[in-house]
Amino acid sequence: MNILLGLCLFIIFSGAANAVEFSVPESVYSLHSTTQKSKSQHRLSEIVYRQFQPIQKQISAESYNDALSSLNRLAQRHKEKPYVTSIAMQSAAYVYIAQERYPKAMHWMQAILKLSSMNIHELQSIRHNLSQLQLQAEQYKDAATTMTQWLENAKAEQINASDYQLLAVSYFQLEQYKKSKQTAKKGLKLSKQPLESLYQLILSCDIALKQYTNAEQTLATLIKLKPAKKSYWIQWVGILDLQEKTKQALVVFELMDQQNMLKHEDEHIQFVQRLMQHNNAHKAAKKLNTYIKNTKVSNTPDTRYLLASAWQQSGETTKAAKLLTNLKHKQALTRLTQIYASEQQWLNVTELLESELKTPVTTESETLFIQLGYAYNQLGELSKARQIFITLFKAEQTSHENRRVAKEWMVYLDQF
Repeated sequence: MNILLGLCLFIIFSGAANAVEFSVPESVYSLHSTTQKSKSQHRLSEIVYRQFQPIQKQISAESYNDALSSLNRLAQRHKEKPYVTSIAMQSAAYVYIAQERYPKAMHWMQAILKLSSMNIHELQSIRHNLSQLQLQAEQYKDAATTMTQWLENAKAEQINASDYQLLAVSYFQLEQYKKSKQTAKKGLKLSKQPLESLYQLILSCDIALKQYTNAEQTLATLIKLKPAKKSYWIQWVGILDLQEKTKQALVVFELMDQQNMLKHEDEHIQFVQRLMQHNNAHKAAKKLNTYIKNTKVSNTPDTRYLLASAWQQSGETTKAAKLLTNLKHKQALTRLTQIYASEQQWLNVTELLESELKTPVTTESETLFIQLGYAYNQLGELSKARQIFITLFKAEQTSHENRRVAKEWMVYLDQF
């Protein structure tokens, strides 16, 4: 009779107040002999079996207090019979599972193992279930110990991948990453098909051990298993970044874009920025322009400024300048000034900056004053140029370096 199976099918949570507690003195399961017993001691006698039937019915009817009371009486009546005591403790354990009182359940399972009066098959069943409860309760060291004992006593055909997974998870939580990875690989050997959960665990171990090359290989397997799972692609990018393989990371982003995996604005922006970092500014500008038109990226001053930067970096200065004109962005003025200066459009520089630099010199604007003075010089308006540099030289906010630059220009212009 598989009592564990029968109980698991029938018992569910009971929240009854003033719950009865199952009780067996520790002396009963700590002092009994654990020497080899005859086969008759591994079965219930006909009389005990009949006594146990009403208890099963109480459990099936969810009368858990009555069941625990009956189990107490049964255990007391047969306290000199270790096997009967074990059956009573097993029944009580699964009642506690039904009540979600897991510490109590684990206590009695451990007592059964200590008493060790059941046959090997029954003890193995207890170990297996106990290890799962211990893992659920985050008792990782105990879970690893119990599952290891189960594996040592199990036949090869009884072991499956999930058993190694439980042990591997326990090792991982104990930060024993090498053992966790080795155990997960044993589980993979037993599985008939690649198990995503075990590869995920191996990946976590690779990352924890900083074995990034191995992590790449594991991710390649995971992506092959689940090509539409975006999180693996994102992790792949992260692993490549950790190894400073930014070009390869960009390729992964391009593949994600081609498969319409980029769903969030920050992901589209990151793709554009990566393109710009690797001298693909023209492609970056076209992508960002499309994203804005398709509302995948918000049409804000920040995104328009990024688009202007991409156009400028790609040599499309006219498009960049058109975007920057009248753009209310703190860096737009500087960027537009740079474009005009690079194109030697000195009149545009002076017209742009004359209206903008009417306020006193600030830390942010001092370089623009230098640009304006230089532009006047290029246009031959030396007195205006000199006045700009005098203003810059006398301003309290001007840095030591730029005050030196202004002084040099003043000396230079005084020659004419």
